[in-house]
Amino acid sequence: MNRHGEILFTWENDILIVQVIGAFNEQGIEYYVPLMRKYVLNRAVDKWSRLELWDDEALGCPQTLALVKSVYEWYELNGCILSAVVVSNSIQAQVIRGMLKSDAKTFLVKTEAIEWLNTHNKPFKQDK
Repeated sequence: MNRHGEILFTWENDILIVQVIGAFNEQGIEYYVPLMRKYVLNRAVDKWSRLELWDDEALGCPQTLALVKSVYEWYELNGCILSAVVVSNSIQAQVIRGMLKSDAKTFLVKTEAIEWLNTHNKPFKQDK
């Protein structure tokens, strides 16, 4: 089966920015997880935060979401101390809240997520 979904990631100060694009299947998650882990481990930071941006089609089947939950657990075991996830709709918000722990928060507006992260981190530059 072909992989579905795309993940782009970059650093802004000590914030990992993760853009989640499209509907995912297991092959998509299994492709991107090793890339993301390598990207984080190559950064060599002890403590960092995450800003995750889901487009309006980002979602997956229960098996895919189980893999995503294990990625979130990996983040926390590898230095992620704060997470903001910007979702596009209430279904995504409900799904993501079931996977996140108390140090994570969901948002519908990117600027609100950035403001929340900025209260705990070096300032993040907002897109103009």
